[in-house]
Amino acid sequence: MKSISLTAILILSINILFSFTPHFMSDPAISPDGNKVCFVYQNDLWSVNFEGGIAQRLTATDANESGPVYSPDGKFIAYSSNKSGVYGIYIIPKDGGKAKFITNESGSLVSWYPNGKSLLLTKHTPGEPTFFIKINIDNLKISEVAGIGDFYGDISKDAQHIIYNKHGYPYREKYKGTLNGDLWEINLKNNSYTQLTNTLFSERYPKYSYSQKDVIYFCQPIKDVFQLMKVTNHDFLHPEQLTSFKTWSARDIDVANKNDRIVFEHFDKIWKYNPLTKKSSELKIRINEDCSNNPIVHKNLKNNADNYAVSPDGKWIAFSYKYDLFAVPTNGGEVKQLTFSQNGIDEITIMNDNKTVYFTSYLKGNTELFSLSITNPEEIKHYGWKNTFINRLEHSINDKLYLSISTKNKSSRLAVFNPENGNYRILAKNKVVWTNFVVSPDSTYALYAETKSETFDRILYLYDFKSGKSKQIYQNYGWIGNIFWGKDGTSAFFNQSKNIVRLDLFAKKDFENEKDNWKKIFEPKKKTEKKKKITTKIDFKNIDSRITSIINKDGWNYIVAVPNDSTIYYCHSFKDKKDIRSISYFGKNDKLLKSLGNSSSNISYNSKTKLLFAISNGKLFKSKISGMENPKPIGYEFSYDYNKNKLNVNVFYQAWKAFGNGFYDSKMQGVNWNKIGKKYSKFSEYLTNTSTLGMVVDEMIGEVNASHTGFYERDESKIKNLPIAYLGAEFDYNNIPQKGIKFKKIYLGAKLNQPFNLKENDILLAVDGINIDRKHTLNSLLTDKINKKIKLKISQKGKIINVEIKGLSYSQQSRLRYDNWVNERENMVNKWSNGKIGYLHIKSMDQPSLAKFRQDLYAKNYDKKALIIDVRNNGGGRIHNDLIEELTKKPYGILARRYMDGKKVQTPANVDSMPKVVLINQNSFSDAEIFPHLIKELKLATIIGVATSGSVIGTSPHKLMDGSSMRMPSNGWWLLDNTNMESNGCQPDIEVKMSPENIINDNDLQLKKAVEELQKQIK
Repeated sequence: MKSISLTAILILSINILFSFTPHFMSDPAISPDGNKVCFVYQNDLWSVNFEGGIAQRLTATDANESGPVYSPDGKFIAYSSNKSGVYGIYIIPKDGGKAKFITNESGSLVSWYPNGKSLLLTKHTPGEPTFFIKINIDNLKISEVAGIGDFYGDISKDAQHIIYNKHGYPYREKYKGTLNGDLWEINLKNNSYTQLTNTLFSERYPKYSYSQKDVIYFCQPIKDVFQLMKVTNHDFLHPEQLTSFKTWSARDIDVANKNDRIVFEHFDKIWKYNPLTKKSSELKIRINEDCSNNPIVHKNLKNNADNYAVSPDGKWIAFSYKYDLFAVPTNGGEVKQLTFSQNGIDEITIMNDNKTVYFTSYLKGNTELFSLSITNPEEIKHYGWKNTFINRLEHSINDKLYLSISTKNKSSRLAVFNPENGNYRILAKNKVVWTNFVVSPDSTYALYAETKSETFDRILYLYDFKSGKSKQIYQNYGWIGNIFWGKDGTSAFFNQSKNIVRLDLFAKKDFENEKDNWKKIFEPKKKTEKKKKITTKIDFKNIDSRITSIINKDGWNYIVAVPNDSTIYYCHSFKDKKDIRSISYFGKNDKLLKSLGNSSSNISYNSKTKLLFAISNGKLFKSKISGMENPKPIGYEFSYDYNKNKLNVNVFYQAWKAFGNGFYDSKMQGVNWNKIGKKYSKFSEYLTNTSTLGMVVDEMIGEVNASHTGFYERDESKIKNLPIAYLGAEFDYNNIPQKGIKFKKIYLGAKLNQPFNLKENDILLAVDGINIDRKHTLNSLLTDKINKKIKLKISQKGKIINVEIKGLSYSQQSRLRYDNWVNERENMVNKWSNGKIGYLHIKSMDQPSLAKFRQDLYAKNYDKKALIIDVRNNGGGRIHNDLIEELTKKPYGILARRYMDGKKVQTPANVDSMPKVVLINQNSFSDAEIFPHLIKELKLATIIGVATSGSVIGTSPHKLMDGSSMRMPSNGWWLLDNTNMESNGCQPDIEVKMSPENIINDNDLQLKKAVEELQKQIK
């Protein structure tokens, strides 16, 4: 016995010695007896004892496994996986083994039914509410359980109730607004919904107790983090707090059926709660197998490049690929890798010595300046300045390096770099400059354009190097950029929106450019005569009147180079085609030089070699500027290795710095952003996959409690997710026949509607010759068929109809659903008001929606007595100024036209003065919140609905070095009384809430109330 004990101890010691503690496990599930915990780690399922110890692997696939749930008898685990290319539901024995496929009916697993025979899932279709479905494990019968639900929920022990959380942000514990999470309960006997919580903040992750009567567990934020809570007898006004975390939230809880042991996520760990001791603690997990993937990625490459710079003499090229810098001769050949830091490369420029390379790279996420010599690339110099990052490099004709820099409180300032002391000097201190900075041929002046903060219009400035002062040249209502000097000393060129214009530096005489051929005869040029030195002279008097458009074509036109004193090379991009063309300074002799593919980018010209360079589909090409030959690859091969784990760390730091540098409030809404970055950087060694990276960045950004945020990691999945096609219809999951599935609604614009004239309750029997049954679900038969011909067999009142239609994408289905929804609202308003009240919906705050708004306002609803403007479910954009301008126009005169019978009409005629209602809800976002805010301020209409969510920050996508992206909330919005619209939603004048029953039955109470209010005003 003694020897056995020593052996056991020895084995245990060896296991501990070679095991490790995992981090960032997720989706914990606890067995009914509370003795086992299943969780997800590195996209696989594992299980461990409730007391902790060595975890056992249950799955080992290339797929993403998630959401495990134990069966009521504890023998099986149901979970989601995309192993087939489509997310489906599988069941596996509790200790591992062969998984059984259940369904891929695009459902998210919620829970087992208490009898262990069925699963509860949520299902979602484009534009429609998420709803609950039930699937029988044995016969695979599917049925709708409730018309509205959500992903986090549970079913009661008697299977008569479902609890779920509606809305709520998992990473914004401090959020207060109409999109906060509330708990709801569904009575399945009568399909009634009861709201259980109604606080200012979010409640999430509800679970029933099966061992205690009328006990519910959930999470609620206390002191800015979610705590584990408990209520008895549905007394949600007096919940019991079970945890007291100071940092990191409790999330995604699960409760053991027999004893109420609880497990939950707590940032990078799984924690447990023991109801006997009433204490929570970390679930100590060890893994004693090497489950890490090789982080090294090896690539053999040919002509690949992401960015590049050609040396002034045209003999070699510095280029970036992925995360490092390389060099290759222009004629191809051996590639030199110049950096090995894997810190990413942004800007590249080569100086006139044809040796020195300046580039920007990310150091702990900050964009900083580096240099090296191609003759000695090992010696890399770093130039870093505290609280400063580099936006852009500009190498000019005078062989100086100009920088665009930003600091904490100053954005995009022009500076000149001094290589001798490694410092910079600001040139235009109070000007925000997003354009290039170009030095004149004689190095006495430079041109650039300032961006006006008020209107985003641009002002062209001339910088005098001698005086160090800037002088305004031209103020443009719109965009200016891509500036070039002419080489004749008398002209400059730039883009004015899509047009290219010439600026004459001084007034020119008539016929000044007319050639005198007699002069060549009588005054022949001497062979020894040197080329005349160009001196830049400028006459500022009426200089803005000397701007002439020389290129005005459809599409986009931009200058590529100014090769000599009479010619411009430019790119004309139009209708999936890019052409390189030449034209004279005066807009004459416009001719095609070279056609490039539409994918061509980073187009440049080298004057020494007279070669054109471009990147196309990730490859670096060169070409003669004219001629019929196609661009050719430079001709080089190389290999490159990088470490994915190191890359994830670098991307984390880049996201941290980028968000801190770009967020609209430099004070980060009261959060110490440097402290936050340090707090999360401690976990950087555990960023071994992109899903963990994304979670950590989202958690970090959530500390700021801001809208318009989100991190979208690069896709590294080994299994390609196959999209599901749609048919322009909704299907009835509430009453599924023995064969096929019924149409619940066919959208107005769908091909099934016209020309095939299908109706509700018609039955879809087969797709592409395969009958729809419990083994062949509709989703499985529509997988990977977007834009493909689909053959449908349909039963209509006993008659078989065969049709062929094209499979629709998610966005196409969503558009059809939207158009159908709007048409239904129009018909409702027309019916309820006897045609007196008009209706229009603004889908989003973009230019197509603005055009439709004008059409609906001035044409479709021109003769109405009143108007409903609906911005519910509008995701935002940037047209609120245009909308308000249309709604505040006033007539200023009367006009009569003889050819229109002399009838007197007010002018302008497209002026609207009818009574209005604006409809809003919690899904009116961003600019669709600014618009009703302004409507209210100007008293232009009555606002009806529920308050908007308070998500008002101007945002744009920000791409990171690895292809990941994040939303950058860079613009803030305030009312004139300095009320920040962020976190302060627009409040309705008349509040009308929509219950789940109203939404399910499409009983649009908000729309009804709008009609009622307007009818009072037009009587």
